[in-house]
Amino acid sequence: MPSSLEFEEAKKRAETTIRNTWREVARLYTLGWGGPIDVVEREFPFIHEAILSIRHQVSTNLPVLFFQSRESPPKDMLAAVPFWRDTGNPFNCRLATVRTPSPDEIKLYSDFAQAFWFAIDQKMLPNLRDAQEFQKALLAWTGRELLEK
Repeated sequence: MPSSLEFEEAKKRAETTIRNTWREVARLYTLGWGGPIDVVEREFPFIHEAILSIRHQVSTNLPVLFFQSRESPPKDMLAAVPFWRDTGNPFNCRLATVRTPSPDEIKLYSDFAQAFWFAIDQKMLPNLRDAQEFQKALLAWTGRELLEK
């Protein structure tokens, strides 16, 4: 079990990751989120194929994150799906994509998603159900470009 010092360090890393990478994410994509997974799979069928092997481990407490390109309708999209592993870590990330991402993209979007989920889980960000408070807190760490087209 991690110590309180280790949790505090992990919280700092999560916030730092979000604060330091959001501009790179926002350069190409807007961020969105949704769930539950069965609704997400119906709306975006490419996700279903990508998560077949982990479907039974997909988190019910954390949202799927959507990175959508800025044109309307979006021409490119990545979805970050949170899932559990036998180790008990709920912040594993499976990227579902409509194209093959580069290793650098996989790292960027996976790291961002894991930090995002950790911040939600540790209540560093408000509950997603309170959309206004959640967005306000997220914007304090990032900028409008992350959430707007």
